[in-house]
Parts: sequence; C-alpha cells; structure tokens
Amino acid sequence: PTPTRSYSHSHSPMEETHLPLLLSCVTAQFPEHLDVSLNNTPTTLHRYIQYNPFPSGPVSSYHPSTPAHLNTLLEILDFNLGAKYASVSRTIYENREPWQSNKMAEMETPGLVYVSYHHHHHHGHGHEDDDTNSDNPLLFLSFMLTTETGVLERDPEALATVIFLYEIQLLPEVRRQSLGRLLLGTVLRQVAASVSEQLQLQSQLQRDTPPLAGIELTVFSDNAAALQLYTGMGMRPTPLSPRDTVTQLQPRRTRSGRGQGATPLTCTRKPVYYLYCMPVGQ
Repeated sequence: PTPTRSYSHSHSPMEETHLPLLLSCVTAQFPEHLDVSLNNTPTTLHRYIQYNPFPSGPVSSYHPSTPAHLNTLLEILDFNLGAKYASVSRTIYENREPWQSNKMAEMETPGLVYVSYHHHHHHGHGHEDDDTNSDNPLLFLSFMLTTETGVLERDPEALATVIFLYEIQLLPEVRRQSLGRLLLGTVLRQVAASVSEQLQLQSQLQRDTPPLAGIELTVFSDNAAALQLYTGMGMRPTPLSPRDTVTQLQPRRTRSGRGQGATPLTCTRKPVYYLYCMPVGQ
C-alpha cells in the first residue's frame, strides 16, 4: 500500500535502456499461477503482465498496458485506499484535482511494470499472451527500475538504482494468505537479485548505471498492518524518509499553582508517509 511518487516523474535514459531487462526478470521470477483459497475453495489465479512503454516504442514480445486494465487496477486502489487518498490528495499531489486523476497520471508513468493475478484465464492463450481480460484482477503489483537519492546510508546524496514499488494491492478475498510476503519478500526480491546480477555484468562494459541498492516504497504512516509486514521482511526507513516529530508539551499552570511539577506530555506527530527500503543483500 503506497501513497505515491511524483506523478510528474520524468524518465531517465537508464529506465528506458533497462526496461527489457526488468521485464525479462519479472517474467522469469513471478509464478504463472498462484494457488489460493476463495470462499474456502482451492483456486488457481493466473498471472498477467503489462507495462507502460516509453515514447520511443514498445518492447518486443511484451504487452503494453491498456486503459481498460489500468482502470480495473484503479478500482482496486479505490476500494482499498480511496478514502485515504481523498483525505491526503492535496498534500501529496499539491493540487486540487480529484485523487483518481492524479493517480491515473502516475499509473501511466513510462517504465512501470504491472503484474496482476486473475481468477480465470484470459481469452486466447490463457495468460499475458492475450491483452483482453476475462475477469477483474484480485491483486496486483506495480513497480519500475529507476534511480533515486536518499537510499544509501553511507551517502544519502548519491544516486542508487532501485526497484521502486508503487503499489502492492490485494482485495479482501485473497488477504491473510501470506501472498504479500510471498510476492514482495520472496518473488520481487528474486527479481531484484536477478536485475542486480545482470547490471553487475553490464557494468564491466559500461559504468553509467549505479549498482542496485534494493526495493524502495512509500507507505502511509497510519497503515500499521503494512508497516508490520515491511519491517518483518527487513525493510527500514531510508536516510531521507519523513520522520515522526516528537515534542514535549508542558502542563498548563493555573494561578492557584495547579499543574506545577506535573510530568510534561509527549506529543508525536507522524508524517503522511514513510520511505522504506529493502537492501538487495538481505
């Protein structure tokens, strides 16, 4: 569950150059099928991969995202976090547009990869070989390979390559089955390890891409369940993450002297969201 990166994020040559590498690793690591329980009935979910192409054109052998599919994913976001986004939209997007409009602009960011899982096969060949949906997804992840500052403890100002996780969203029907831990803590971590290995091989020939530091995400500060999941997988706040502000409030002293010597009150003010990172080596 992630608030947002800037939806005005401008892509870098690195993101475009390495999009095929990311798609290849995603296809190799994410399971084609997930076995889950729906209404106490064993059910198999089927994988569907899409991505947002860059203006230069699509990546051969992979399916670009479609407006219809992005809209179904936005509906999941609305169901899970619509009320929250409505309450903080002006703060995180810095405008008065409806949060859905801002979010869709963000979801159309070139280089974003979408992995969703569906109850039924898609028409045609049964998975991402066909770009039409036969049913709505029950869960999805969206992420991209990019460079960020504020990730490395030893040098917060240095650029680092990360897989930035925009969203991991599950509908209630498939929650409490350890799917979030599996897909983020195991599968996406394997994707990161594969990408890191390939980048290291390429760096022997060219050194224009910083090493992969890990998986980064934003999380609402009041989302206790997500924070517990992420910290349980070894994720920690990045050096430049927004932090809690703790202040001491002195008790009010009345004219009669009441309140004198009372213990100061501690007030903790949380930011809207935190930035967390899972190092690749963990």
